[in-house]
Amino acid sequence: MTKQILTTSLLLLSLLTYAEAQNRSATETLEGLREIGVVVKYANADGLETAMQPTVLQMLKDRAKDGLKHAEIPFLQSKEESDMLGRPRLVFTVTANKPTDRAPTIVVESSLYERVRLWRDDTNELELATWVQGGFGYASRVTTEMLFQVFDGQLNRFIKDYREVNPKPTLAVSDTTASDPAVQLKENGNSLQGLNGIDLFIWSGPSGSPAPPLAALIKMLQSEAEKKFRQAGIPLLKYVRETEAAGRPLLYVSFKLSQSNSHAAAIEIEGEFWQQVRPLRDLKKQTYAVTWESHTNNGGPITDEAVLQVVSDQIDEFIKAYSAANPKPSAVSTVKAHE
Repeated sequence: MTKQILTTSLLLLSLLTYAEAQNRSATETLEGLREIGVVVKYANADGLETAMQPTVLQMLKDRAKDGLKHAEIPFLQSKEESDMLGRPRLVFTVTANKPTDRAPTIVVESSLYERVRLWRDDTNELELATWVQGGFGYASRVTTEMLFQVFDGQLNRFIKDYREVNPKPTLAVSDTTASDPAVQLKENGNSLQGLNGIDLFIWSGPSGSPAPPLAALIKMLQSEAEKKFRQAGIPLLKYVRETEAAGRPLLYVSFKLSQSNSHAAAIEIEGEFWQQVRPLRDLKKQTYAVTWESHTNNGGPITDEAVLQVVSDQIDEFIKAYSAANPKPSAVSTVKAHE
């Protein structure tokens, strides 16, 4: 295979600004949501002085609760995430990195976790993020001003989306049933168990219409990935009627290629497996959610072979997880089944 250097357009972010990522789920998933738990936690706080970390975290928690209270959105008063299991909860995960050439200085991911059932299997219950947003910013160092700016952007986005589908203010709620056995989680199910096939789509983000060399690469990656699934004995669904009947199971693998002067890694891969689910708080509703995901990257150089290798590794991760959840019957059990 001929090596070919690939480039993509790069959105250059100026210092001391922040950008919001696209949301991963529809706003409609927030309709009818009540009694929201609120969690703010660090993924990494190396960019903050150690002595300041607890103070800043408490300030962020106060900002979150003050913002929800001002917007008249009801939330639980629990302070520990463990007290909120089984209940919808809004989780802000904050990263404050030491400045590097490869990662944003500040990242805030906001996710609404809730208990759901797989649409295709009522016995399979999980806790998943049904609404996801992300914001980030670059700077020469972490400042509380910029951290609050990115955090407030995430908080305000949740309030905006919530109010779009819940226009009337609701009364605040207490935390009296957090330990009620009726709301405790069952042992988590396996979202890949019982799948009879999947749909597969490989694309390059964020471009909507890739240049010819990139389009040829995508076609090759799709073909090689489909070959892997056939070799693993995992059926690929090709028609709408098949995917709809199976709960629209889609493995979406996206890759992003960045120039050498970019803050990001040269090759970034995201694998997300989507399925239809139903929130337990209202089983009449259904939404589309990520039920398995994996992320990886490669420092380059960017070549067709390098991209193929990273995408193949991501496909292998999914096949491994699928096979573990759906083991093939042993030869002995097969014989017994036919006796």
